[in-house]
Amino acid sequence: MEWAVGVMAAPRYDLNGLRKCLTALEDAGWKPFVFAEPGISADIGEYWPTIYRPNTCVKHPSVVPGPTGKFGNVQNWIQTAADLLQIDETAAAYVTVEDDAVVCTQAKTFMERLLWPSERCGAITIYAANIPDTRKHYPQMFLHRRYGIMGTLFMIWRPECLRQIVWGDGVPAHMATLPCHPADARGVDTWLGNELNRIGWEMWTVTPSLVQHWHPIGRMAYSALGHGPPIGKRQAYRFVGMNANLDQVFGRYLRQVNR
Repeated sequence: MEWAVGVMAAPRYDLNGLRKCLTALEDAGWKPFVFAEPGISADIGEYWPTIYRPNTCVKHPSVVPGPTGKFGNVQNWIQTAADLLQIDETAAAYVTVEDDAVVCTQAKTFMERLLWPSERCGAITIYAANIPDTRKHYPQMFLHRRYGIMGTLFMIWRPECLRQIVWGDGVPAHMATLPCHPADARGVDTWLGNELNRIGWEMWTVTPSLVQHWHPIGRMAYSALGHGPPIGKRQAYRFVGMNANLDQVFGRYLRQVNR
């Protein structure tokens, strides 16, 4: 199965999280591209194919870099998705990943068995945030009926859905409502959740989480957006572990859906 995977990298005080993210993706069998905001070391480009912002593969007309070339939280997601669609026009699934997401090793082969759970499933998050909605009695993938997404750390997109979001009328409409320069805009998860609902695509969630929200031990300021460490609802719900046997963890669900 053909995948296109884009990692959105923001400058932080070190690159350990980004390296862990990219290495985990490779260990799982994915080949990531990096879309790096200004301030990311050129060293990353020596090991992984990297586009340094404000460079793009295809120019999205609604994306306006800031004075330093920064795209920011919302715009870098939009431009990354547009770039992925340009890099590989025939991928069966597209993945947008934040640079502090570390995925378990079996995630790729596991998810290839589960695409797509319904005809209107446009997106699947394999990062399950620690919120009541995701605390299910047994491991499963479920239709997540909520507005907004609790963290867009690791999203798998159906091609038709992603194209509609990126090149539809929702992006310019959202940009027109921003109260700040687009490069300073936040809340891409809330916007994407609302956009999926608006255009009629479903979002499904895998729980427990196949992705760890990584943060260095003992540090308080790793978040590129100024958040604290990933605790409470910002942490993964029961991360399965890097080497989890997902056939065993999700055995009951797999029997239920005959996969």
